[in-house]
Amino acid sequence: MPKLTYLAVPNCDGFTDHVLNQLIDQGKLSNMRAIDLSNTVNLTFETVFI
Repeated sequence: MPKLTYLAVPNCDGFTDHVLNQLIDQGKLSNMRAIDLSNTVNLTFETVFI
């Protein structure tokens, strides 16, 4: 997967802390300009606001 500039996962129960951390650890979000995490209930505040 190439580096992402936009990611939209609203209302996605499968997008978890683990998934977000994997993308960060792999450097896939280093070019991120916008991300939509609205109503993504399986993400914690601590993971999103590191």
